[in-house]
Amino acid sequence: MNVNAYRIRRFAVAALCAVVLSACGVPHVRVELPLYEEGYYDRAAIEAVHVESVERHRRAHELNEKFARMAGRLLHRELSRRFELIEPRQGRASRTLVVAVDIHIQYGSRAARYLVGGGAGAGYVDSVLTAVDAETGQEQLRVSARSELAVGVFGGSMDEAVTRNIRALIRKSGLAS
Repeated sequence: MNVNAYRIRRFAVAALCAVVLSACGVPHVRVELPLYEEGYYDRAAIEAVHVESVERHRRAHELNEKFARMAGRLLHRELSRRFELIEPRQGRASRTLVVAVDIHIQYGSRAARYLVGGGAGAGYVDSVLTAVDAETGQEQLRVSARSELAVGVFGGSMDEAVTRNIRALIRKSGLAS
């Protein structure tokens, strides 16, 4: 095999790897309000995990519910490693954080991402995690994450983009152990 054919093949493999890796938008996480008293809180309550999408059809509603359950499970698992979890309705317990997650999704079109490319059919996931002090109601933590899904093998996976987004959001919040 001559050197040029080898270089072309190597470039093609590298380009394919780049497309595969970009299939699930890498989350860009921003800590807007860091947790000030990190060791102070020993309990947490998960108030709500809310998911909504730009799309309003039945399938989008089903996906929103699926992602809300998934995000709730991830949040519960990670918080329970570090905090005693209590119900939000247990009142204004001291040294307790009340945590909520809001997720906004545009599913876009997987077919357009696959067939057309170049940003056609792009989707995104925006999520915000907030934690407030249960006694004072004062916001103690705010973290946001954004993932964009514009290209990818077979149109990319919104499931994977949402999962990565939520995991990155929880990890960067400092609430996970």
